[in-house]
Amino acid sequence: MAIRHKFSVVQMRTVLELNGFPAIPVEDEVATKQQILVSRSFPDPIWDPEIVGQAVAEFAQRASRRLRKEGEVTGRFTVFASTSPHRPGPEHSVSAHVRLAVPTSEPTPLVAAARAALAPKLVHEMQYMRAGILCMDLTPEGSVPALPGVIEQPAPLGELIDAVNRRFGTATLALGRLGTNSPAPWRNRQTDLSPSYTTDWAELRTVS
Repeated sequence: MAIRHKFSVVQMRTVLELNGFPAIPVEDEVATKQQILVSRSFPDPIWDPEIVGQAVAEFAQRASRRLRKEGEVTGRFTVFASTSPHRPGPEHSVSAHVRLAVPTSEPTPLVAAARAALAPKLVHEMQYMRAGILCMDLTPEGSVPALPGVIEQPAPLGELIDAVNRRFGTATLALGRLGTNSPAPWRNRQTDLSPSYTTDWAELRTVS
């Protein structure tokens, strides 16, 4: 065909399809995301490893929520924390790689594994300015069934937490201390936010 000699295979198949000849195969499977990253730079340095661990716990819960939203589970993740190279003082960067025995999107095993893996590597009196979790080896939920009786599965709390938060508002229910309303030092200050003149009726500018 002359089209094939002048153009690409894709254009040739398009011409055939337009003329009624099936040439583009139907894909039975849709490629999933390769990774899910949840991380944040802190507004102020965090010196206490326990508080860094609490931040990582929140990020792990956010990652689990995104996994459920995408209908996927993770079989491996990396959790990390670091100081800032732009601040005075010693630099310190740590990370831990964890392979889960059973791929999951549940918050309980993700939070427990992330904190347990990172905690021994954190150092007191370091000015940590960033932390996060990177989920990898993503597969569709249910594609790798767990063998019954081999590994004890955690109680499925993820869907329950999602349902409560959808009904009563984001962050109404969470694991551990994240279920409280006390401000967390790793979250951005609300006073630092730009005004929402174009997205919030309450902040709409008025002209007198």
